[in-house]
Amino acid sequence: MKYTNTIVLALLLQVLVGIEAQASDDPGAAFRESFAQTQERLQLTDEQKQQVEPILRARFDASRSVMEKYGMSPDGSRQGKMGRRDMRSMAKELKPIREKADQELAEVLTAEQLVEYRAIQDENRSQMRERMKARRGGR
Repeated sequence: MKYTNTIVLALLLQVLVGIEAQASDDPGAAFRESFAQTQERLQLTDEQKQQVEPILRARFDASRSVMEKYGMSPDGSRQGKMGRRDMRSMAKELKPIREKADQELAEVLTAEQLVEYRAIQDENRSQMRERMKARRGGR
């Protein structure tokens, strides 16, 4: 069970690319901040910015919609406890969104940028795990 939850959580944490996982009344502001950080770290050219922004925007919006459907906020908080079935269902809905964006980004980014993009995702997952762990009281 713990292994399954870890896998589902890992999929969930990949959802919000570059989001510092802070709750925001303005999702547009959260996306703009995230995209600014991502484009700086990836050192995107002007042409790449034009191509990458709609890809990440679509992923952000679609992922946010799925998460809200399951009562999750961008920072990983939720009213009440989410059961394994809901976590799996949500992860199942999020996976094709992530895969589509990753495939589209692979067509735009260089190999080095893809490595950095994946590093950004890994960092975001680690930060989210720490916040969720802190909310559970360190368990």
